[in-house]
Amino acid sequence: GTPSDGTSVYHPYLDSASAGYNLIDAVRATRKLVPQTSEIWFAIGEAQGGQGAWAVNELSDDYGHPTLRGTVSISPTAEVDGLADAAATGTLTPDQLTMYLGYLQTLDKQFAGQFPLDDYRRGPAKDNWNLLLNCNPNEDAAREAVIAEISPDDLRPATPQALELLRGYLRKTTLPQGPAKQPMLVVFGDDDRLTPAAWTQRAIVRACAMGDVITVSQVPSPTLPDPAILDWMTTRAADGAVPNDCPEFVAEHPLPPSEPPVPSGE
Repeated sequence: GTPSDGTSVYHPYLDSASAGYNLIDAVRATRKLVPQTSEIWFAIGEAQGGQGAWAVNELSDDYGHPTLRGTVSISPTAEVDGLADAAATGTLTPDQLTMYLGYLQTLDKQFAGQFPLDDYRRGPAKDNWNLLLNCNPNEDAAREAVIAEISPDDLRPATPQALELLRGYLRKTTLPQGPAKQPMLVVFGDDDRLTPAAWTQRAIVRACAMGDVITVSQVPSPTLPDPAILDWMTTRAADGAVPNDCPEFVAEHPLPPSEPPVPSGE
């Protein structure tokens, strides 16, 4: 939606609330254009789309909509506050590096003049910032060459205060932020290079603590289409009961005693 007056816009990358509201808006717009569209709907997405689908489940009852029967999140970027610690410890994967840069750019645009971007970038990362953020496939080789030059120190938060500031921003978008309104299916893998299984496990445990009904499917490499996902959606379309794996999952993946069950950035 570029404004007609030519002003610049930015994509609030990894902002869970924005993604959730956008999905609900799309459904509302569809029903206006095609009135015979069913009132029953689902949100389903993978990675960032999985984050958006999860957010829909938390936001839907507070934001006019047809009848949501459930959401499906595949390898969702649900808990993202781990990015801060990965940057601090120098353990960002190449996929996480790209995600991290995009999020820093979002903060720089959203809080223009207030977010100290240079506390989080230096060296080749700073010198090639626009190239690294560009998604032009013709520049893939150049971008990969720069990524190969970036050292952990080039993206490490400059001070403990900078690290804590980044954590605070990430907690405001990490999921869950509130109870889900309908059952959800969360599918994730063991070898996800973008969102480690441990991150998704923590998000699920926190959501279970809020009373969510979650069917959990942990498989090596989640893919679409998946007959099991369609079966789950068919059951929910008829308002049927689906498995709630929370009791067993929480018992198998307890949070550390020092970690709160709900993000502190709400």
